[in-house]
Amino acid sequence: MGVYDAVVVGGGPAGSAAALRLSRLGAHVLLLEKQRIGRDKPCGGGLTPRAQELLPAPIDDLVLTRVDAVDLLGDGDEHIRMHLGNSRVLMVRRAAFDARLMETACSEGVHLHDREPVTSMRNDRAGVSVETTRATYRSHTLLLATGAEAPLRSSLRLNTGVDTLAVALEIEGPATARRLAPNRIVFDYRVPGGYAWVFPKGDIWNVGILSTRRDVGPRLRGMLMDFIARAGVAFDAPVAVRVRGHRIPLHTTSRPLARGRVALLGDAAGLADAFYGEGIAQALLSGRLAADAVLQCLNGDAAALFRYQRRLDRSMGRHSRRMRFIARGVYRKPGLATAMLRMPPVRRAAVNVAMESFDDAG
Repeated sequence: MGVYDAVVVGGGPAGSAAALRLSRLGAHVLLLEKQRIGRDKPCGGGLTPRAQELLPAPIDDLVLTRVDAVDLLGDGDEHIRMHLGNSRVLMVRRAAFDARLMETACSEGVHLHDREPVTSMRNDRAGVSVETTRATYRSHTLLLATGAEAPLRSSLRLNTGVDTLAVALEIEGPATARRLAPNRIVFDYRVPGGYAWVFPKGDIWNVGILSTRRDVGPRLRGMLMDFIARAGVAFDAPVAVRVRGHRIPLHTTSRPLARGRVALLGDAAGLADAFYGEGIAQALLSGRLAADAVLQCLNGDAAALFRYQRRLDRSMGRHSRRMRFIARGVYRKPGLATAMLRMPPVRRAAVNVAMESFDDAG
């Protein structure tokens, strides 16, 4: 079977972006995904301008809605509308989006093995060894894009500290929402330590709730149901749609993301922003920068993967710090934040931060 230049574990946006970039640059790459291509993942599915700038494959045909404004809900029927100007948030379904990235990687030379879970890994001076339910593979480098779950990364003693987590619940499915505009996102920050949202996707609606507070977790499901009723979203078949939950590791501190010939990407690296919990843009960025570092490593630069973390921090650090600052203010005093957003200059500044690009994304 030979030795790969890189094995990438995880076929989400981070893993697929890394594998695709490496293959385009001439590397011999294996991408391992434990589920089948087209598997779904709990996610709002909104692509900010940051994410759009980093897309490694065309996705225009997957876009269900182009959002041009955000409605912030206040007390009673009050809402504040924030227009996004020339920016748009593109709404997609994660199953189709992830499948597009994986299939593009496969069509451009990546060896893609889906439905092949990794069971163990070993990192030594000679390279890395990856054992799956089917075979054992050798590689010069290993990129872990395994999401929020920690067992694989812990086995390599990487990023093993306690994550700062948000817990999110969501429902996505066919629905009607007669009181809501079909091209506007709805946010409600009256959730302790978080917010609730409505994302329009044509005849599909995604409604969810997120909190960073552990004491709120047991109440999230009931709060989600109350919010759905308050927002006026009626799912076509309530029994058929299920509430899905997931944990989001938030980017709060810098921990080691590389060790030897191994590096972490996306949610495995804990990169989601501390306010919205946005992770797709960060995943795509980490995939791009990690791929570049792997190429440097293969060309003899042993420290390249360690510098990958510094470059990642330099690129997304300013935006991440702003999101942490905003989260602290809004989550502690949502009423005051909403009142300030009634002022046009504050609204414009908020939109600029929400839509800004990463620095030096490469």
